[in-house]
Amino acid sequence: MHTKFAAWIVLLALTMQSITPAFAAPVAKLVVASGNVTLSTPKQAPLSVSAGSVVEDGMIVTTGTKSSAVLQFQDGQIIALQSSSVFKVNEYKFDRKSPEKSSIFFSLAKGGLRAVTGLIGDRRPQNWKLEMPAATAGIRGTDFLAVIYRGVYARVISGDISLSNSAGTEIFSVGQTVYVGSAAALGISIPYSLAPEGIFDELQAIDLSIVDGGAAPGAGGNAEPRKILGVSPGVAIAIGLGVAAAAALAGGGGGGGTSTPPQH
Repeated sequence: MHTKFAAWIVLLALTMQSITPAFAAPVAKLVVASGNVTLSTPKQAPLSVSAGSVVEDGMIVTTGTKSSAVLQFQDGQIIALQSSSVFKVNEYKFDRKSPEKSSIFFSLAKGGLRAVTGLIGDRRPQNWKLEMPAATAGIRGTDFLAVIYRGVYARVISGDISLSNSAGTEIFSVGQTVYVGSAAALGISIPYSLAPEGIFDELQAIDLSIVDGGAAPGAGGNAEPRKILGVSPGVAIAIGLGVAAAAALAGGGGGGGTSTPPQH
C-alpha cells in the first residue's frame, strides 16, 4: 500500500512539473477581438484569437487593418487598441492583497491605445509605465489616449500623465492634447485643432461600456479589481490530477527629433 501511494505521489509530481511551464497564469482577457487580432511571443508565431482568449505575461497583441481589441487585466486595468497596433505586456505583477507590491510595464510599438487605470495605477502609479518610441508614459490615476504618428500624440481624458525621454519629463493634465516629436524632444501641450484630423477617432469609437465594470467615456479607474479570469488552466489541471490520484488510492484503480507638430 505504501509503495502504491509513493508511486502515485511521484507520478503526480512529474505530471505537474511538465504541465506548469505550458500553462502560465493569464494576466488579462480579450474582452473584444474585432477583425484580425493575433497573440504572439518572441518565440511563438502569431496566432489568430477571438474574444475570451487569455493573455499571458510577455505576449504581444497585434491588430490588423479595420480591427480592434480590448484587454481587461486582473486589477481592472483596461487597454483598448485601434487598428494596426502592436502592444506588448512586458511585465505584469499583481498582488491582490498588497497592491503596493504590484507593477505594470507595457509597450506600444505601433498604432494607438486607450488606457484606463485599474487598481495598480490607482494605488501605485509610480509602478505603472508605457514605453513608446518617442517617450515613456506614466500615470496619476488616469484615462488617456496615445497614438504613434510622426512621434506621439496623446490626449488626457482624466487624471494626469507624464511623458519622459532623454530631453526630460513633462506632466499633462485632464483635457490637454500633447505632442512629442521624438525621443530627444520634450512633450508639449498643443491646441486640439493642431493634432492631425481624426487621429483619436478610432479610439474614441471603441465602446468600453461592454467591459465588466468598465469605465464610461471620461471615467477614471478607481474600482476594485474585477474577477475576469477565474481559475487558471494549470490550477484546474492540478486539482483534477489530485482528485484522480485520491480516487485511485481509495478505490485501488487507475485512470487516465522635432519640437512642433508637423503641418498637415
